[in-house]
Amino acid sequence: MKTKVENDERKVYGMKTSPKTNEKIGFWSALKCIWLDYIDHTPVHGFFYLRASESTGFERIIWSTVIVASFIVGVILLAHLVAKFVTSPFQITAGHPEMLMRIPFPSISICHSQTVIDFHARNFVDKMKIPNGITKSDILQMLPSALGTFTDIQWRTIDINYFTTINEVLEANRLSVFDTVRAVGMKCPDLIRRCSFNKERFTCFQDHPYLTFRETMSYMGICCSFNYAPDNSSFEPMTINSFGVRGGLSFIGSSFPHLNDGTSGKLFSDGFFLIMHPPYDFPTEYASMQLLEVGKVTLVGIYPTISTLSAAVKALPIASRKCLIGSDVDLPIYRRPACTIQCLKMFIYEKCDCHPYFLPFDNNNSGIRNCTMLDGNCFQKIYVDMKKIRCGSCLPGCEDIHYKMSSAMVSYSYANTSINPMYEATSVTKQEFTAHVYFAGSTVPVRKTVLTVSFVDLLSNLGGVFSLVLGMSAFSILELLYYLCIKLPKSIRKSKTPEIITIHPANNMVR
Repeated sequence: MKTKVENDERKVYGMKTSPKTNEKIGFWSALKCIWLDYIDHTPVHGFFYLRASESTGFERIIWSTVIVASFIVGVILLAHLVAKFVTSPFQITAGHPEMLMRIPFPSISICHSQTVIDFHARNFVDKMKIPNGITKSDILQMLPSALGTFTDIQWRTIDINYFTTINEVLEANRLSVFDTVRAVGMKCPDLIRRCSFNKERFTCFQDHPYLTFRETMSYMGICCSFNYAPDNSSFEPMTINSFGVRGGLSFIGSSFPHLNDGTSGKLFSDGFFLIMHPPYDFPTEYASMQLLEVGKVTLVGIYPTISTLSAAVKALPIASRKCLIGSDVDLPIYRRPACTIQCLKMFIYEKCDCHPYFLPFDNNNSGIRNCTMLDGNCFQKIYVDMKKIRCGSCLPGCEDIHYKMSSAMVSYSYANTSINPMYEATSVTKQEFTAHVYFAGSTVPVRKTVLTVSFVDLLSNLGGVFSLVLGMSAFSILELLYYLCIKLPKSIRKSKTPEIITIHPANNMVR
């Protein structure tokens, strides 16, 4: 009875309900409903004509095609803008040229193409104590190949017996590889005979902070360097305000007594290498180089360029600007050549466990022994790998001075007359050569890297793209995202509403 009464009460009050179900609306049905709702309310141009009340089926297809095509174009432009922002958000512009006094005169290093000079090698061997079973002729034959393994290109594999024999001789005389190279290699006073700077002659080898040549090291071994003092931590390079062939460094060199040496080294020639590098940097293979031919005058024009960057670019992460400043590596100044040399040393330490004589030594390497002749075999094994080293952490410097050169040569006239005072009381022969190194211009071009696309610019460009192709603003995009990300999932989760049937009560049942 109770059930019957309850049913009667339900009929009396006109409420007949079907039980709730847990069935969910399908995704595509929900998407269609949301889409129809969106085009009915959005103010975006073009979507208005997708409404059923505004267009027929054919017109709706045309407008749908236009909107989809415009959206695809917008996405392509969007991807292009984002890629440009990520990969190259800056560009290099031409800054105001600087005066020459703002930059130092580059270091000039003169290096012989041979590690062993025959004339010096004979004198060296004559004074040595020779172990039993070894002759002087054996030593003279082995020295060029054995010593040249560290720095020179060897055109064939060196016999290991060369290294053991020369090492035995050096140990008997208590000599290191460095001592031997200095004894049998190029002597700077023999090479450079007369010097002039800015039209004023000076003594080529003297105690002077600037106007002097010094014996230094490079990747080629022993060199003679001007305006370069790696052993002086307080060294300040020279700056000048003159340019042109008469305003730089001039010197006369001689190939005697180096004449006709070709048993070791990079060239079967009497030539000399001129390496131009920044005054604070060790001469590496990245530096500009020129061959000085014997019996000729060589003009070397210097073309410096200053590279700098704006504060906005400097504030970018390293991965974006792709260059380093001192604060990135906890140093006052970052120098890429110093980084590459350190990378090379670490490679040699790992492979051969020793320090070669020609690379700079620092306090951090105090636990590493100096290489001996027995390590020559290791060097010839890793020589090719040394040339392939690519140090990914040694990025270019953001702010730097780059020196490039151009050259021209002319043979001596041998007339023994010249208006240049550097040639006074000289008798130039076929064994000598002259070089003039000078700034080619009166100003220094500046290349400044500036930021062209910031994050604010990116947002502005994105708004411009969608406004161009769809007439959409940022608010319209947010509205579309709201429909897709909030209303669509909510519509899918929503259950079907209960079916409600209303029955009006009969008059005769009302009391």
